[in-house]
Amino acid sequence: MKKKKILIALGIFLCIILIATIANCSGDDTESEETNTSSIGNDTHNNTTTTWTINEEKDEFDLPTGEKYLKTTVSGTFNNFMGKDQKLTAEIHASADDVTILLWEYGTSQLESLYDDSQQFKITVLDQNNTKHQYIAYLYDGKPYLIVMNFTIGDYIESVESMLKILETPGTVSFYIVNSDDEDNTYSFSIKTDGFADLYKQILPQQEETAE
Repeated sequence: MKKKKILIALGIFLCIILIATIANCSGDDTESEETNTSSIGNDTHNNTTTTWTINEEKDEFDLPTGEKYLKTTVSGTFNNFMGKDQKLTAEIHASADDVTILLWEYGTSQLESLYDDSQQFKITVLDQNNTKHQYIAYLYDGKPYLIVMNFTIGDYIESVESMLKILETPGTVSFYIVNSDDEDNTYSFSIKTDGFADLYKQILPQQEETAE
């Protein structure tokens, strides 16, 4: 009789251990799955968000000039003879009447003119409706930013006003930039234009009321 009780107690003890082991394994799987889901969600959010801010131009003494512009910074890729899909940082500036673009190869090496006069770049913009637009931009006198030119050439080069109109439309806009002096040097990035129009209205010159 005593032997039988010992066997029953041993069986109960083994059952308790088995149940506890199964519960622990189940808990570990749940925790791992929640962690991975959270990480994926954060990555997706960061890759699809573009933030526009209002900034003010500075003069040669680093003093504010009163001229304001919108700015956003995004990541992209660039290609050259050294490799494909290398890290790029792009910064867009939009003022009341012009657009400039700053590019950093490898995220830290700022693109500048290699010549004394200027370098020409061709810009293709894919707008929110998947329509392509063509622009010309220049790096002037060693300055570290592309200036989108405010004139038209032929039937396929558009003015800076059309680019500003595209930026005012909510959605996603993609840029593909080619160095005209070396067409193996290309730069690609996309920006979100949501919220641009509301901020842009704040930096436009105020219309003077017509005197009666």
